[in-house]
Amino acid sequence: MSDFCAIEFASVVSRQVRMSHLSAEDGSAALDLFDAWIARTAQVVASSGEHMEAAGRMVRNFDTKLSAADAIHLAVAKYHGLVLATFDERLGDAARRESVKTVVPE
Repeated sequence: MSDFCAIEFASVVSRQVRMSHLSAEDGSAALDLFDAWIARTAQVVASSGEHMEAAGRMVRNFDTKLSAADAIHLAVAKYHGLVLATFDERLGDAARRESVKTVVPE
């Protein structure tokens, strides 16, 4: 998992708290559970300038239709030879074009 993915997850939880869809206590609990899950099951890889350059190239390819965030996730996965887990069809299509293996979580 990229460090960017962890930041993006925290951002989503934070937004849910700001929109009053989650209480601050529930938001903190969700982040604690996420951190514990990462510690048990994931290896965090740091995003680098190389990842940002690759993501920039992907975004400039208009056919990919990727957001900056999705391009960063894809670039990290490609650079490290990781499997990309996504529900997003557009990101999955771009990953296949970049020869990155994908999986849809159950």
